[in-house]
Amino acid sequence: MDRQQNPGRRSLAQRRRQRAVAGPGDPSHKVKGAQVSGGHVGTLTNNFHAAAQHHHYYAPAGSALPQAGRVPVDRLEQLRRVYVPGPHHGTALEQLLAQRYVVLRGQPGTGRSTAAARMLAEVAGTDVYRLAETTEPERIPDRQSRTGGFILPVASQGRVLTRGALETTASRLLENEQYLVLVVDHNVRLGGVEPVDWEPAPPRDVLARHLESLLGDDDYRAFGTELMDLEATHRFLASPPVPRECPAYARLLADYRRGAVSEAELEHFDTEADRRRVASALGDPDVALWDKAFLIALAVLGPAPYPLLIQCGDRLAEGLYAVERPGAPVGHPVFDPDRMSRLLGLAHAFLAEPAGTRFDGAERPVVRMHDEDDRLHVLGQVWWQHPETRGPLTEWLDSLAHDDEDSPVPPSLVLPAGDALAEGAMLLGLVDFPGVPDDLLAVWAMSPNESARRIAATAMSHLAEYGASADDVHEVLADWSDGPEPELCWTAVHAYSTRTDTLGARAPVEALTVIENALRAMPDPTAGAEDEDEDQDEGEGEDEGEDDGLDLLGECGDALWWIAEVGDATAVRTVTQHLHSWVFGTGEADEESEEGGEDEARWQRLGLTLFLRANHAADTDADTDTDKDTLLGVSLLALLADDRPGVPRRTRDQVRDLWAEALNAPDSADDVRELLHTWLASARTHEPSRRYLAERLLPELTVDHDDSERLRLLVQETAAASGRPDDARLLTP
Repeated sequence: MDRQQNPGRRSLAQRRRQRAVAGPGDPSHKVKGAQVSGGHVGTLTNNFHAAAQHHHYYAPAGSALPQAGRVPVDRLEQLRRVYVPGPHHGTALEQLLAQRYVVLRGQPGTGRSTAAARMLAEVAGTDVYRLAETTEPERIPDRQSRTGGFILPVASQGRVLTRGALETTASRLLENEQYLVLVVDHNVRLGGVEPVDWEPAPPRDVLARHLESLLGDDDYRAFGTELMDLEATHRFLASPPVPRECPAYARLLADYRRGAVSEAELEHFDTEADRRRVASALGDPDVALWDKAFLIALAVLGPAPYPLLIQCGDRLAEGLYAVERPGAPVGHPVFDPDRMSRLLGLAHAFLAEPAGTRFDGAERPVVRMHDEDDRLHVLGQVWWQHPETRGPLTEWLDSLAHDDEDSPVPPSLVLPAGDALAEGAMLLGLVDFPGVPDDLLAVWAMSPNESARRIAATAMSHLAEYGASADDVHEVLADWSDGPEPELCWTAVHAYSTRTDTLGARAPVEALTVIENALRAMPDPTAGAEDEDEDQDEGEGEDEGEDDGLDLLGECGDALWWIAEVGDATAVRTVTQHLHSWVFGTGEADEESEEGGEDEARWQRLGLTLFLRANHAADTDADTDTDKDTLLGVSLLALLADDRPGVPRRTRDQVRDLWAEALNAPDSADDVRELLHTWLASARTHEPSRRYLAERLLPELTVDHDDSERLRLLVQETAAASGRPDDARLLTP
């Protein structure tokens, strides 16, 4: 019975050639939208190439401080109206008054320079100046040339900022009646200097103050609450945004109130703000590759323990440095007390409760991004805007997926490891589909390492549900199952039976196509012992279908059970019909078989073996299933004793036919005994529903007197072997 492939499918090689010709600009290779459940990744427009298609909103003209020179008086007046003091504003102001200088340390975009200008305006009036980054603190202009207060942003690559140098500067400041606020990042080295770790005011307060200033008192009282309660505003504030984005969004809200901006443009602002923030972090030359690698590791692995992200990220950084500085020695950062706070700020993240996450044997807090959409923004920026990182990134991902001695940190140390990496690979697949499945996931799918294959299968399953076109994913999996590589076939089948997804149950026809392809490509593992002995005598070695412990047939059986277990009546009917057609030759393809009886006998053996394995597979997860009140889950045979709604009588008759055929087939005797042993063991449990179902099921398995006697003999034999001969009474109707 020759089973034909579905017409119209492009091969993997064809899609690769088309992709190479089209190039990265082809919009068919970008995902237009992605939705991930569980609160991880929201709806996004993922065209990372065509920036011109995005709406960009920046702060109103004149709202930023000058790069160098005097801060305009009107800007200081505006600050007086809109500035909202942060929680440490008072502390910083006290230090400024007491010692003539203060160091504000924090992440870019958190409003440090704005706070500095406001503080200086409070103590020095309108004579406020911003100095260039190259200015040394000891060279602050004297009284003859300039008075008032100074803002000095300190370059991260400059020399160490010492307390002695600042005390010397403070003496001159006191003499000249001047004040100095130094703005530093976390990577600026401080020697004996106690900074004020700057935190901005709550974003809602900042936004409300700017909106009130733009609308005026009357309009703000009339419409301010409504604008602040818009769904788009709630999403913007939930990010949470950095202070520099609040004036821009307030301007947009004011324009929306006046009818100059659409609701769609308002809703799009949050995504654009996130993209700008991520682009700024990745493109900043003052941010070390160690820190950028941490950001990428967090985007891939999602919420994960800080030590794991550091160790994995540092291994990625080594690969990035090898590209940026080939041959140059690079040392790891050690004993950096500010590293965690710096990395959390860079990643727009925070430390969250463990929530069951374990690392190295113990529960650990996890690093979590404030906005999980940033994971997709980071990977999109890295993949498309910085393509030179693809080589180190894919090598690093390979080492994680294979979880061997070359892995930077075995993901098995963190639970759940495979799920986290599979989700990261899925996000990368959303960024470039089908490029990532073709060039990265296919490599894992062909690996002899089972961990890598499982991650590839789970990632493909997620892609079908969460973003990429499900039809395209099914097409890729069909291609994988249609080749000669048993590992690739195994991965394609496993994608429809992963315990983290229900892809097979949602697409049973496509799943059965993949399973058929895999069975067609593999040698017949159910051939008689004589054939196996003959092959071994001829030096052909072990069975190719079970090479290196790869149980492709068992995986197919497990997939069939999982589809029936979690699927609806349609899924159960589809699985049963296929098994019935394989065993009894009732399918259209069987009638056109060119191989005749030999091929038909092969598919009959395969069908019976899969039928028994699909029923027995239900018991493998019995101890871990959340629903332990069933005998064998919703196995196909259990339909005979369970009134499952929606399953037609014809399907139940087909199940009975399959069982009768298995009971009569000599080659199936061992599998039948194993299955009976499982049922009898389940019936001996103290759970009444399991025992009840077993008591109903066994009598239902007999069609005529011969079947009844044969089944009774097998049950007695199995019960005696288990030391529980009384189990045979379960055959009593």
